[in-house]
Amino acid sequence: MVRSKAATVDAYLAELPKDERAALERLRDLVQRAVPGAHERIEYGMPYYRWPGGGSLGFASQRRHLSVYIGAQVLLQHAAAVARFSAGKGCLRFPSAAAVDWPLVETLIRAAAQ
Repeated sequence: MVRSKAATVDAYLAELPKDERAALERLRDLVQRAVPGAHERIEYGMPYYRWPGGGSLGFASQRRHLSVYIGAQVLLQHAAAVARFSAGKGCLRFPSAAAVDWPLVETLIRAAAQ
């Protein structure tokens, strides 16, 4: 998917193929459960969350992967755990919806929320 023009997270998710939509809905639920004060919106053409204390997270469906934008500091703190995945500065990429490591993602979300 190229940068979405969706105005809401629901609209963004509705644009996706079924498997990607299900994975990103699960990610959305994880964020909402792990960080109850998270404010949801579309930013940079993707679902984005900010919460009290300055933490943030974004996620996106992209051409060849699903990306979780969790922040460089969190990825550095968990470098060994994320080493088997493609990562950029603050971004963790999963090659498909089926490849998402859910326990790792939840750990990263909780770390970002602290």
